[in-house]
Amino acid sequence: MPTNSQRPVLVAARRVHTMDDAAHHAHADAVLLREGRILAVGRAADLAGDAAHTLSFPGATITPGFTDSHVHLVEWALGLNRVDVADAESPDAAAARAADAVPGAGAAGAWIIGHGWSRHRWGGAPHRAALDRRLPDTPVLLTSADMHAVWANSAALARAGLDESATDPEGGRLARDPDGQLTGVLYDNAVPLLMRAVPAPDPSERAAATEQRIAVLHRSGITGVHTVEPDSLGVLERLRAEGRLRLRVLQHLPWPSWMRPSTWACAVASAGTGSESAASRCSWTGLWARSPPG
Repeated sequence: MPTNSQRPVLVAARRVHTMDDAAHHAHADAVLLREGRILAVGRAADLAGDAAHTLSFPGATITPGFTDSHVHLVEWALGLNRVDVADAESPDAAAARAADAVPGAGAAGAWIIGHGWSRHRWGGAPHRAALDRRLPDTPVLLTSADMHAVWANSAALARAGLDESATDPEGGRLARDPDGQLTGVLYDNAVPLLMRAVPAPDPSERAAATEQRIAVLHRSGITGVHTVEPDSLGVLERLRAEGRLRLRVLQHLPWPSWMRPSTWACAVASAGTGSESAASRCSWTGLWARSPPG
């Protein structure tokens, strides 16, 4: 917690959980901070003399920040700024929300993008027919709550050049109904077949959405994430360079199996960042290998 004074700030609460069994932490009720760094944890009465001032939260409990170990941070952030169908009671209700979300949608080839549907909530996967009834001409794409599937209407499939002749890629599936017709739901590695037709968000939009949603994470006590996205490093590095990344991030990156590790490390470290300094923050914690094209 930054302060204009060189002297620390004391944050006092009912209790501080340190996850440390040491006796001197067993009854801690205060944390001493200076410029975002923890100097000491203990009893407020013992630490108050070193503080410039005290922030008091009498009924609160302080814990270490939580880390979400599997998120798609940037895509999640963008999704929350789009049509939210997470609490829609049915595919028809979700389609109605998509149709109402953007007045005049469809002009100049605009897409309607949304997020949050769940086949578990609806008792099964949706069908493009529900979207087609309300939005026959406007391309619609709704990502699932777990980010492993998309649901699209016929206009979106046509934009991507997908029809009944399309084949399932390795590790992915285009769902079909009993008549062999595409349902508009694509899973896992089939998702890029549709996403390639969607206009990419502006980098500034991606950065702004991510910064906005970091505040949402903070309100839930989340101070770190492990994100699994192949193309978000540039956004995160931009936020870090501008002092706007108020989050600890472990970024898992794809490693094409035909590329030498040393070449890959240099490439991803500076991709989209304009700076080689990112290389100093890379470590080998997780790899995602992809087969060569063709």
